[in-house]
Amino acid sequence: MFSPTRRYHYIEQPEPIYSINTNANVDFDTDVFRYKYSSLTTPSSVLVYDMNTRVATVKKEQKVLGGYDKTLYKTGATPSPPQQPQLQQSQQPQQPQQPQQPH
Repeated sequence: MFSPTRRYHYIEQPEPIYSINTNANVDFDTDVFRYKYSSLTTPSSVLVYDMNTRVATVKKEQKVLGGYDKTLYKTGATPSPPQQPQLQQSQQPQQPQQPQQPH
């Protein structure tokens, strides 16, 4: 049952680009929320968010072979400038023709 004292939570994430999904939350009446998190630099992880303290804790993180250190990488987005569409020769706008003056 929904309690009027419950509040919505926005869970801040450490990176600007990420993927997040709910995990098994079998107990509805609880103060913790389990979810899966991954990004371009962070391997798939399971986190538990405490709704009282508003703190997320990593419980499990997939290991990456080869000595990967995620602190050496940064995820971000770089906007590109808008580009004008390139028209093909047959699509070039035609200049209106001036009517010819009689001689």
